[in-house]
Amino acid sequence: MLSFRFSIFVHPETKAEFLKENSFSEKNQALVEAVSAPGWELLAKQKGRRFIKTHLPFSLLPPDLFTAGCKVIYVARNPKDVAVSFFHLNRLIRTQGYLGDFPKFWDYFERNLQSWTPYWSHIQEGWERRNSENVLFMFYEQMNK
Repeated sequence: MLSFRFSIFVHPETKAEFLKENSFSEKNQALVEAVSAPGWELLAKQKGRRFIKTHLPFSLLPPDLFTAGCKVIYVARNPKDVAVSFFHLNRLIRTQGYLGDFPKFWDYFERNLQSWTPYWSHIQEGWERRNSENVLFMFYEQMNK
């Protein structure tokens, strides 16, 4: 499976810092290199069927996704669960550095003022494609039943 979510956010200076911090381990350095490789380069090298995991909305994916025979599984999450999880990620991961409380975070989240947003239009795009022949739209909570 190929994931596009990491390579988008690994700035060269951040990558250099991570490599330096992991100079004691070739394995860790290889992991830093792997997650910082541009996803499109990895995708171009793959042959045959591919499983591509992305957090990108449909509007940022190739338009022929819906006509080329691809199968798409769109998983949406309850906004409250997303916000709480995202709040903790932003508090605990140093590259995010959020220092505020949850009510302020929710305000930013609700108004799409956080990184990795807009949330609401992303979900709307998925919902509008839910009846497409090659799209399975489901909620994360349905997967746990």
